[in-house]
Amino acid sequence: MPALALRSRKEVVGDGVTTMKADVGKDNCFAFSCWNRVYYSLLVLKYENKCSTAAAEINKLQLFNVPLKVLITYQPGNLDALLTKYAKMVQAADVFNDFSTLRRQLVIFGFCEGGKARWRAFLYGDGVFREHNVLATSSSGL
Repeated sequence: MPALALRSRKEVVGDGVTTMKADVGKDNCFAFSCWNRVYYSLLVLKYENKCSTAAAEINKLQLFNVPLKVLITYQPGNLDALLTKYAKMVQAADVFNDFSTLRRQLVIFGFCEGGKARWRAFLYGDGVFREHNVLATSSSGL
């Protein structure tokens, strides 16, 4: 079976948004040489150091049409209230009702307990974020 010959490149697009691009090519039909074009992005990753301002980042993620959107933030206060707030924001942006199936949303919270890093992941589906046990506890500090 022949290889797909896809190339992938990590790009940081202002304000901490990281996308993984696939199959980046050159387009010489513009007046400027070496214009890159992106055919599609596989994921958008946003990180925010302050949990108190991470809601704005959830809102920004809704602007991207990608299969996976990820927010990483730290030390949440009231986790349930925060996840409810995020879910309402995602639900309001889900105009085609496909975020639970085609354009997934993942929020990862980092905690520091006893000098050890602990990560919890929450996946959006059917209007709520539910814990998704895909992350292991790390023995290193945050």
